[in-house]
Amino acid sequence: MMCEMKILYYAYLAFKWWLCNSGRLINPAETFGDIVIDYPYVECTSAAIQALTLFKKLYPEHRREEIENCIAKAAEFI
Repeated sequence: MMCEMKILYYAYLAFKWWLCNSGRLINPAETFGDIVIDYPYVECTSAAIQALTLFKKLYPEHRREEIENCIAKAAEFI
C-alpha cells in the first residue's frame, strides 16, 4: 500500500510539473514543429480528474488549493 501511495504521489508531482494555465508546460506541437499535432482529449482530462480526486482523498491537506483549482479547470474543459 505504501509503495502505491508513493507512486501516486510522484505521478501527481509529474502531472503538476506539466501543467500551466493553458494546460501544458511544454507543448509537443511547438517542440516538434509540424511533425506533431497536439489535440486535447476529454478522456485524458477525465482520467486526470479521477487521479487528482483520489490523491486529494489520500492527502487531503497537500496542496489542497492547487489541486482543487486544477480539478475545476479540467471540469470546465470537459
